[in-house]
Amino acid sequence: MDEVICVLGLGLMGRPVARTLLAAGCRTMGWNRSPLPEQVVAGIPLVRTVKDAASATVCILSLADSDAVDAVLSQLEPHLRPSRLVIDMGTSDPSRSRAHAARLTATGMLTHAALSPDGKYVVYTDNPGGRQSLWLRRVGDTTPLELIPPRPVGYWGVEFARDSGSIFYAVKGSDDPGGSLYRIPLLGGPSRKLLSGIDSPAALSERAAEVNDMIAAWTRKPSAKSLGNATSERSSISSTMS
Repeated sequence: MDEVICVLGLGLMGRPVARTLLAAGCRTMGWNRSPLPEQVVAGIPLVRTVKDAASATVCILSLADSDAVDAVLSQLEPHLRPSRLVIDMGTSDPSRSRAHAARLTATGMLTHAALSPDGKYVVYTDNPGGRQSLWLRRVGDTTPLELIPPRPVGYWGVEFARDSGSIFYAVKGSDDPGGSLYRIPLLGGPSRKLLSGIDSPAALSERAAEVNDMIAAWTRKPSAKSLGNATSERSSISSTMS
């Protein structure tokens, strides 16, 4: 089956995502909650309903906040078929994103997904029997590559590097309840631990394309000790990733 992608939310971020995919030769369509001027969405094939959007093999959500994601998912979910990818690229609360992922995974959807900046790859997690695994798939190809086999862990914050050459992910498990941030090569190989004790997604800095710098924020009670540790750990990340 050919890969078909639908970008739900054609705002300032969604439109460039759709056009990047189209320029890469991907079969791509778009949907927006409210009508947009024709010149704004020029060149993007549109679908009229959420049900039409759900016919895509990959649904990319590019929405303003978690409330918008809740609203669109409530319409989208009844029409999704198993083994569909749902990628939330909007500005969402991490805890609500994890709740969305848990619900969709229970129905056979593949979640915690991200699209590479060059539009060529999708990385996502699967949840067979409650054990999560990390997978990579080239856009337009239905044969996935297993990066990490199933384990009794939970992933979040899965993201590509700016150059699309590697993948960052955070994970928690019984052997690491505090959570850690890792980096793995694009096509697989040993993962490298970058940071321990994180509880929120990592974000690439604006300088990442030049020096491979990554800044990770995590939930801790503010104190002189924790802030000092944060500074030293972030400095070590910059030096080890350059």
